[in-house]
Amino acid sequence: MQTKLVKLAILPILFLPLSAFSQGVLLNAGDSYVFEFSSLDYYGPPQPTQGGMFFANFAANSFMGGESLRIDLFPDLLFDTPSSYTFVMPTDPTETYRATILWSSFDPPFWPDLRGMAQITMLTGVAQLDGIGVHQIVNGGLYSQFFPVPEPSVSVLGLVGIGGLVFLRRRYRVKNRT
Repeated sequence: MQTKLVKLAILPILFLPLSAFSQGVLLNAGDSYVFEFSSLDYYGPPQPTQGGMFFANFAANSFMGGESLRIDLFPDLLFDTPSSYTFVMPTDPTETYRATILWSSFDPPFWPDLRGMAQITMLTGVAQLDGIGVHQIVNGGLYSQFFPVPEPSVSVLGLVGIGGLVFLRRRYRVKNRT
C-alpha cells in the first residue's frame, strides 16, 4: 500500500512542469475568446500625446507565422455594434506578437465608463493568447491594466491531485491506527 502511495505522490510532480507552461488560451481557426472588464487601474495624468490602446499578446512559438485574427471592440455588450480590426501575424514565430489598436488623445474615449468587451477570433491558423491590455484616457486621467489570460485546467488538476493524495494519506494513517 505504501509503494502505491509513493507512485501516486509522483503523479502531481509530473503535472508541475505542464502547469508552468499552461498560461494562455490556445485559439484554433474559428475559435473566439471573449474578454470583459469592469474597471481599470488609475495611473495619474497622461502624457500630452498619449491616447487609448487595446492590445492582445500572443506567445512566441505558439504560431507558425502568417496567421490572421480579428479583434472586435464592443462599447458595452456583445450585441452592440463593434469596431473590428484584422491582423496578420508576423512570419517569425520565435517572438511574442502583440496585436495593437491605438486611438488618438483627441478621439473621445472608447470606454468612457471604464467597462467594455472585446472578442478575439482566429481567422486562420493557431496561436496562444497570453494576455490583454487596455489603456484608456478618461476625464484627464490615464486608466490602464494588463489582464493575463489563464488556462488553469492543468494547474487545477494538479492541485486536485495533491488534495486527493493528502486525503488518501490521512485516511491510510487512520486505518492503520485502529
